[in-house]
Amino acid sequence: MKIGLCVPNYNDDCKFMFAISLWKTKFPEGAEVRLSASTAQWACNALTMIVTEYRKWEADYFVILSNDIAWNPSDIMKLINHNLPIVGGWASGRCHPFMCHVCDYYDPDKDAFRPVKNEDAIKKTGVEKIAANGGEMVIIRKDVFDKIPYPWFFGPEMIGKDRMSTEDYFFAKQAIKYGVDMYVDWDVPVKHSVNGMRTFKGSLIA
Repeated sequence: MKIGLCVPNYNDDCKFMFAISLWKTKFPEGAEVRLSASTAQWACNALTMIVTEYRKWEADYFVILSNDIAWNPSDIMKLINHNLPIVGGWASGRCHPFMCHVCDYYDPDKDAFRPVKNEDAIKKTGVEKIAANGGEMVIIRKDVFDKIPYPWFFGPEMIGKDRMSTEDYFFAKQAIKYGVDMYVDWDVPVKHSVNGMRTFKGSLIA
């Protein structure tokens, strides 16, 4: 099994909690793991470049990680073992009201996703099919990149009537368009850094 870690950095910042999480991460026995990161690029460009290179390497799973998160050692392996097309943990946003970055519904008429409320998210358990995941920790199986056309993370549909989509929600819309299911494991909550603080399950923590 080949696992490609994708870290699309806009700058050269790296949170200590991210480095510790990466160091402690457990992977399936016998797996070959590579890490590729970029700086000074929008995430949509960085991910397209990284995924292209990993496809040449014939990676089986693509693990997209933000560089300002923290997770438990077995979380990535657990998500990979689900063997789902797209599956992720869940995190809260960087600014108040720290909205959950998982959405359970997409309204094509309004071109809008509906985020799961934090008070609901913290009560959920297990794996659930969703409409979108904000992208802090998402595992994508290799066959997804055959079903969703290149360049995967950007395209004309990013430009909406009132705003432009980010690469993660654009990717979610492409998944819906091409019939690729997306899931979240509610038992994999991810810590998220925000101006010296962190969010976890919808609340600030020290």
